[in-house]
Amino acid sequence: SVTGEASADKWTALHMAAASGQWECCAKLIEQGANVSVRSAHGMTPLHLACAAGHTAASVVLLQLGASPDDRDESGNTPVNYASGREEMANKERFYAAVDYARAVADLGSGGDEGKVNTALQSLTSRIDNDDTGGQLAEVLRTCGGLPLVADCLNHEAQGVQEAAMTLILSLLDCESNHSVLMGCGVLPPLVPLLAATNPAPVQEKAVDLLQVLMDGPSG
Repeated sequence: SVTGEASADKWTALHMAAASGQWECCAKLIEQGANVSVRSAHGMTPLHLACAAGHTAASVVLLQLGASPDDRDESGNTPVNYASGREEMANKERFYAAVDYARAVADLGSGGDEGKVNTALQSLTSRIDNDDTGGQLAEVLRTCGGLPLVADCLNHEAQGVQEAAMTLILSLLDCESNHSVLMGCGVLPPLVPLLAATNPAPVQEKAVDLLQVLMDGPSG
């Protein structure tokens, strides 16, 4: 079965796929209901195993699908501890970017803690500004459940959180490839009235552009 024990070490099919770097298999198993945080007999998650073996792609996929980079095994090690010591991690920048995404999404769901949520939104926006992942970030947030949390922040009681969420979504909208993902997750409609009531004028113009996107439907 997808979630059943596969060995005396309590490795599941997802553990084995992660340990062997089969990232497509990892994604399929999780899609079919496998627990991304399942533990082995020694407290290791699939992400621990992917990182310990130096499999960047599998590690990134697991992070994007909800694995925590901060879970500790019975020896007290996190997946990040294992990854940091492996030269086989072919693209560590990509891995650490995924770690940042996972932590930010966890903070978005932190029960409304204003400081954590605000920092998470700003961290995600900074990623768009500082590297070339802007065209992928909406999809990353969709797969790990972060987009609905961003949308919820538009109605947060703290104005600073609302503004940070608005800034993040506008930054995502600057990449046309994100439009269909944002449309499909229902993030855009609640943003329109907030933008329309915002000064200065350039932001109101952005609201008009956004309305046009909504009326035209998903692009591509």
